Amino acid sequence: MESLVRRAARSLAPLVLLGGVLSAPAAAAEPPAAYDATVRITEHGIPHITARDWGSLGYGSGWATAGEATCTLADILLSARGERSRWLGAEATYDDAVSKPATNLDSDVLVGDLHNRRVVERLLDSPAGPSARAREMVRGYAAGVNEWLRTHEVTDPACADAPYLRPDVTETDIWYGVYLANLIASAGQFVGEINQAAPPSLADPGLPGLPKTAAEVPAAAAKVDKEALLASLGRDPERAFGSNATAIGGEASSTGAGMLLGNPHFPWQGRYRFTQQHLTIPGEYDVAGASLIGSPVVNIGWNDDVAWSHTVSTAYRFTPYEYTTLGPGTRYLTPDGVRSAERREVESR
Repeated sequence: MESLVRRAARSLAPLVLLGGVLSAPAAAAEPPAAYDATVRITEHGIPHITARDWGSLGYGSGWATAGEATCTLADILLSARGERSRWLGAEATYDDAVSKPATNLDSDVLVGDLHNRRVVERLLDSPAGPSARAREMVRGYAAGVNEWLRTHEVTDPACADAPYLRPDVTETDIWYGVYLANLIASAGQFVGEINQAAPPSLADPGLPGLPKTAAEVPAAAAKVDKEALLASLGRDPERAFGSNATAIGGEASSTGAGMLLGNPHFPWQGRYRFTQQHLTIPGEYDVAGASLIGSPVVNIGWNDDVAWSHTVSTAYRFTPYEYTTLGPGTRYLTPDGVRSAERREVESR
């Protein structure tokens, strides 16, 4: 099976060739920019995307991903916008199979705070922000997603007829989705704790049980429940998570070429499922491999010269520490003196 989609200019409607039948899409709003990409979907459902520039390459990637993983991509964008509660219910559990489960409201509060403080926008504007090439790909990716949504009917029963499936995806939405993926080993493990934190009360002043003498320190340390501590940091024996990769040189292979096996232990479904794609700008760029849904680039892959992978260990590298609260209230003791916790109200979307 082959599927081709091209958009040559802003003034031209895209042509879609599916199963040998040429059809014009339904009338849609004028796209925001001109892109030119060809998407060839091969027998096993792998999109081979060829484009003339980085924006068009991202456009083809977004178009292909929207068609292959419509509902998962839509779910990622709901999280990135902080709109899970609005569409899926505030008390429903959000479980991405990697981070600790939390309610949709908890997720939205965390993300809403990021939006209120313009965390991603400030990163994009910083000198250490993404390259112009990456920004062009993300801008094109959003346009490709919108183009697919404008011209196709969603048939996946997981989200068919969902009112949030609209061709209004922005590049900022994509960047927030990427940013949230980078929080899985930090704030992603404490979403509930962050949003449900409450100041001490008279009934529970929150004062730690500190040893009174040096002799009591070892005994106090012995009382620490290691498994309970790791569980509070997100460890769950029933949710095995890690990865491995193995490489051999050409002298050890039958073909005389080096080989790399990447074996990421990411979920087979949901937010962190990998999909395959092949990205080409003739004469300039030719990369194939696996990408997280919502990412226009290849995360694990190869080109003519090198192959790469990445691994995720099961180690927990958090350093937990506790401030002494001066309750009731929100005051706490620091090495620099007494401070009060900051209160921030999140504007809901």
